[in-house]
Amino acid sequence: MRQFKDDLSAHGGNPDVINHVVIDMSAAYANGVAEALPKVQISCCVFRST
Repeated sequence: MRQFKDDLSAHGGNPDVINHVVIDMSAAYANGVAEALPKVQISCCVFRST
């Protein structure tokens, strides 16, 4: 997520305007999002869980 945030910024995007992400139900994904984008709301996609 940090790499995504840095790449988005490098290409003129603003990661601070991201307010919601949908991720797999993995704790690793949730932790990465929470660390890189602490203000976003996280939803888990139950159809992608295994």
